[in-house]
Amino acid sequence: MMAFMKKNGLWVVCFVVFCVVVGGMTIFSGNDREASAGDEEEMEVEESAEDEKEEERSENGESGDGEAEEQESEGSEKDGTLDKEEDGEVMTVAFGEGMELNAKATLGSAHDYLNELTGWNRIQDLEMSEVKVSGEWHRLREELSFLYNDGFAASVAKEDIGTAMRLVEMAESGGDIEALRFLHRVVHDLDIHINEADGDDWGVTAAFGYENKAEGLQVFLENGE
Repeated sequence: MMAFMKKNGLWVVCFVVFCVVVGGMTIFSGNDREASAGDEEEMEVEESAEDEKEEERSENGESGDGEAEEQESEGSEKDGTLDKEEDGEVMTVAFGEGMELNAKATLGSAHDYLNELTGWNRIQDLEMSEVKVSGEWHRLREELSFLYNDGFAASVAKEDIGTAMRLVEMAESGGDIEALRFLHRVVHDLDIHINEADGDDWGVTAAFGYENKAEGLQVFLENGE
């Protein structure tokens, strides 16, 4: 054995050194892999936590924006209401709830009847004593009553319907043909503006009229009282 080691001692030493180096590399490599695996797990945990925080920030941000928009919308509605109350303005045209289509159709019907009654100079030959007992005239009264009580909400147009109803009373009580003429013109003007019907504008309504002509109607009403 000693002779063998003397003869091959250098190779034995090299072999032993090689084994020691290989063994050491294997041990260090295993430790490195464990350390690397541990680092990767820690990185994954940190990234997952950051992702959750980012999602929470995103959700909170969206929720905050929605609340801000809702508050802004509520503020605008409140401001609009306050402006209306402070200004004291009355809308030109406003319909009763769910009544717009019915009110427009009723207004058109009333206008059609008054066109037939007074148009083409037929007004000159009318006898109010006969007109006021007819079924068509009775229906006109009902249509105006509906428009005033249900069809229109508080508005200048509703005031004009009230004026039309006063003209009906004046035409009936005194047989006043001029009251009937104004009645037709009030309903006519409301119809051409609200329903966009064909016709010239007489300008006698409070909602859409010209100041001098509307005042002329008011003078007529005051004189007739």
